[in-house]
Amino acid sequence: MDMWQFDLSHPQLIEASAGTGKTWQLTELYLRLVAEGFGVDRLLAVTFTEAATAELRDRIRSKLRNAWMALSSGSPPSTLEPCLHRDGLDVLKRRLFEATLLLDEAQIFTIHGFCHTVLRQYAFETGMPFDAELLQDNKSLAEEIAADWWSKTLYSAPPWLVGELTASGESPEAWADLLIRAAARPDLRILPEAASSLELAPDIASLYQDMQATWKAEKDAILDILDRHLTSLNARSYSKQKLALWKQEIDVFLAPEEPLRWNPPEGVTKLGTTCLRAAARKNASPPSHPFFDQCQRWVELFDEAADRRILLKRRFLDFGLTEWRTRKARRQILDFDDLVLRLYACLNGPQGDTLAEALRIRYPAALVDEFQDTDPYQYGIFRKIYVEGARPFFMIGDPKQAIYAFRGADIHAYFEAANQSRDRTWRLDTNHRSDGTLVAAVNALFQNAPLPFVDERIRYESVSAARPGGSFRLQGRSVPPFRLIYVRSDAPTDRNPKGTLSIGRLRSCIPRFTAQLLVDWLQQEPSIDDREVHPGQMAVLVRTNAQAFDMLEALGQANLPAVLESTHSVWETLEAKWIWYLLRAVLEPENRNRILTALGCGLFGTDAHTLHAINRDEGLLDRWIEGFRRLRTLWRKHGVFTMLDRTMRGELDPEEPAGWVRLAQRPSGERMITNVLHLAELLEKQSRSGAFGALRLVQWMETRMNGMSDGSEDSQLRLESDAEAVQIVTIHKSKGLEYPIVFCPYLWDLGAGRPNQQPLFYHDPAAAERLTLHLVPGEPEQEIWKKEQLSESMRLLYVAVTRARNACAVWTAGIRDIESSALGRLLHPDRSAPQDAGTIDDMLLNDLHRLAQAAPNAIDVTVVDMDSATDGGIGRYRRPGQAMELVPPPKAPAVSRRWRISSFSELIRMPLAPEEIWEGKDIDGLGTGTADEAKPSIYSDAMEIPLADVDAGTQTGLLLHGVFETIDFTDPQSIAPAVERQIQPYGHEPGKLGPVLCRAVRDVLEAPLDPDEVEPRLSCIPPSSRLTEMGFLFPTADAGGREAISPHRLAELWTRSCGSSPLACYAEHLRRLSFPELQGYLKGFIDLVFIWKKRWYIVDYKSNHLGRHPQEYAQDRLEPVMFDHHYLLQAVIYTLALHRYLSVRLPGYAYDKDIGTVYYLFIRGMGPQYPPGNGVYRFKPPFALIAALENLFGNRS
Repeated sequence: MDMWQFDLSHPQLIEASAGTGKTWQLTELYLRLVAEGFGVDRLLAVTFTEAATAELRDRIRSKLRNAWMALSSGSPPSTLEPCLHRDGLDVLKRRLFEATLLLDEAQIFTIHGFCHTVLRQYAFETGMPFDAELLQDNKSLAEEIAADWWSKTLYSAPPWLVGELTASGESPEAWADLLIRAAARPDLRILPEAASSLELAPDIASLYQDMQATWKAEKDAILDILDRHLTSLNARSYSKQKLALWKQEIDVFLAPEEPLRWNPPEGVTKLGTTCLRAAARKNASPPSHPFFDQCQRWVELFDEAADRRILLKRRFLDFGLTEWRTRKARRQILDFDDLVLRLYACLNGPQGDTLAEALRIRYPAALVDEFQDTDPYQYGIFRKIYVEGARPFFMIGDPKQAIYAFRGADIHAYFEAANQSRDRTWRLDTNHRSDGTLVAAVNALFQNAPLPFVDERIRYESVSAARPGGSFRLQGRSVPPFRLIYVRSDAPTDRNPKGTLSIGRLRSCIPRFTAQLLVDWLQQEPSIDDREVHPGQMAVLVRTNAQAFDMLEALGQANLPAVLESTHSVWETLEAKWIWYLLRAVLEPENRNRILTALGCGLFGTDAHTLHAINRDEGLLDRWIEGFRRLRTLWRKHGVFTMLDRTMRGELDPEEPAGWVRLAQRPSGERMITNVLHLAELLEKQSRSGAFGALRLVQWMETRMNGMSDGSEDSQLRLESDAEAVQIVTIHKSKGLEYPIVFCPYLWDLGAGRPNQQPLFYHDPAAAERLTLHLVPGEPEQEIWKKEQLSESMRLLYVAVTRARNACAVWTAGIRDIESSALGRLLHPDRSAPQDAGTIDDMLLNDLHRLAQAAPNAIDVTVVDMDSATDGGIGRYRRPGQAMELVPPPKAPAVSRRWRISSFSELIRMPLAPEEIWEGKDIDGLGTGTADEAKPSIYSDAMEIPLADVDAGTQTGLLLHGVFETIDFTDPQSIAPAVERQIQPYGHEPGKLGPVLCRAVRDVLEAPLDPDEVEPRLSCIPPSSRLTEMGFLFPTADAGGREAISPHRLAELWTRSCGSSPLACYAEHLRRLSFPELQGYLKGFIDLVFIWKKRWYIVDYKSNHLGRHPQEYAQDRLEPVMFDHHYLLQAVIYTLALHRYLSVRLPGYAYDKDIGTVYYLFIRGMGPQYPPGNGVYRFKPPFALIAALENLFGNRS
């Protein structure tokens, strides 16, 4: 392609694949236009970021200067020969000299900068207000409009409608985000169309009261009718057991003291007339009763309410879009979208032709970079000026790199331009960035699938390489530059029921795998073109900020210097949370919980044992309270910055290492100190900017942590300047950049995603690809959306692997649906989901090896085992010049720790960082984080559990245990007083937490413990049949010393005793325990032992926070928790203790006859309104296992 031969009278589209020298070609085009006589003050160049405009200006300056120097030296480049012959040397030299001299006047803009300039320069033609203010962030205006609409519309709405909105996850903030996206596209089609009426249904409250009255008066008669008609109904849908469960559900649903629950439980739905008719056997009449009609009406109203919620959102958008324009006009404010939309409207208005001609005269030629990131309005502006005006116009882009849809870019604008320029479209097909073998690997990867980018309008065509291969070497040997790393595991606990690898396990291990590979390569004397490689030449590409921080932590553990290249806000960092904990404690120094939380965070690093001591010792706690009072005085007198600095210098505890010293000792200490100082500066600046007291400052900080922006760049993370650090970059930010070595650990996680019935933006093929917002998308709309999302994921993958110059590593695994993910489409194009779990890895690895054969010496396939991420620590990188670590001399022999009193907690204890030990743990020391940190649920349309917003901490566990220990299960009136007594010592507000806790406790008491039986329930167990907190202490082995207990012995015993049982795989978990060999005694307390029908049962309460919805406490979700947290071992120890207890106290005792089930109650997920058995893990250890443990643990005494 010779761009010096382009016809300048027509638009030209240049498709530049990654690494093919797009910027070089752009500057070459600019040079040609200058040589043709276009002055830099009239030559328009447009790109899409301020940084890109600065870089382009520098590149053009260098290109013009070099060309002028070549002309002056008598060695003109051959490309300038036509201009030399036509215009002569002197004219050409003058043009280039003037262009270089006047380049500061060059018209190089971002697209918004160009629109703003035109609107101001042609203010009369465009109607641009002279004093209009440009908004940097329009979110506050959208939230203002949403809040106004919610307060105006919902203030007088029925409570059930407001409850339906909030229960479905709707909020003013979420609707404000929707409004911003909709306002940016006036051509947006919103479905469904607005209805003419929003009449609310008949009186819901009246129907609810009628149902309560009917159920209360005629419950027995209703149940009798159903019981008599069971034989005429489908037995699989209607049974005595289910009727008993539905009775309990309806009791709770219609309980007078309970708030109205809009979502009907299964019992109400099943007793509706529609379900009863559908379940009636042939020629049989369904049961009939007015209550069944009331249930049916309630179900219908519930369905109608969902339609009203959608209609409300549609009405809000109509209102919001009108207010959006009105309020901005009244306040004379514009946002960046307005600049484009206003200029587009002017060019297509009555005076549009006149304005377009004026702009052609002002800017007779134009070049637009990154054209794939335009939208229809931006392209419409340039089409009006240049395409219709037949002027020199160059569009440079690559549809394979269109990844900014979230910023408003629309690849369909590129498709339109390509269609209009299909006879004048050119390709750059020589890669000047990457080694030849790496280019061959990428060619093979994207040619392995017939339609790699999903959309047939985006094709992959091979590119050639300008550079030879083989530059990347390890230990002096050339190695394939593209490494595919397949993660596998044979451990049953790492796999799903279908045999695929657990995605959660893979996510948790990937950062360690990546850090280990970096360390391994750096220890193998890596070189590029015979020059040593250092960490600063490596980049790790991630998709999300959460992945970036996980990677930063793993690299820190490996002693690898790392820097986060991001525009991420400092308010979203871990250090912001630590400072927030501290400020809240200083605000209320008498609040025990806040003090302990602050001391447990990373600023202080107090370990769990010390925190426990402070919590139990009032005198020690008082000293800390006094210290926090001193900090509060410092804050009031000298400001927040001084208080934070003095705290970090050891104000609270001079005997301990100061906070600055503590942070500096951590692997990412420099990053952490930078963030703390940055946050302290922002807080001080805000406190001085107005009347900001301490409480208001903390509230302001919370708004920033929750994502509200003030439009400034002050809060962007300040980047370290260490050129020797590994770069951690999001794929979006990496576009346009290049790195010698690139690691892509998360490409397997790119896919179409799940729409989950949320409002969807998509381009409707039935409406000429018009952008459409569907508020209640059906399956066809979801399929279109998923196809577009998958196509963008493929483009993200392309951007990621083409950032590398010399080497690239990509991870993959046999996870569920890998073949339909972005990476899987390329690696396994002809593979459907395999059914045989034993062949999944072999089948997928065959695909990888077949791909490697398509690019000899370019692709290497490596297999790593999941256990390598958990066995031992990450290898540590020793930086050049870093002193060797000193090893202390061997210690003198110590007293053996084998003979001791131990407990379950000690057996499973793992080495954790102090904050990891304390933060978010259950009473047993094991938890899943706080409610705020729990991962989002995929069950967004389900009801939330009562305790969804209650933290899963040690205090919560103690509180809940205390309630269940002190109440009478058979007396509901005992719950509220017990809850109030237990809440007070923990500093909670009884009025806020009390009702929620009472409801949750009632749900647990009424929930069946077995899925197929109505009883036992805890509410059936009287105090006389309970043993609460039953303690035990028994010897584990003879003192003689040969029968010590170790993880290995426990695992071997478990394997022999469980045989082929599904529990046998737990032995692998036991082998990973690290407690020292044990002789002596084992002690503990069993939460509850109760007697039911002459059998003895064990109960253990668990307050773990597994999610916000009941489905996340289903049986299949509980088993991994039981395995990972070693609750199975705990249950077996408890069973052995009860076995020993009964064998010496119960005449005629027999294990199988007298001991019943062990119940682990995950109390957050239990309730009669949920599916039977929800939140309950139940099992009975086989007697062979108990007998073997009895023998291992030695003599009874």
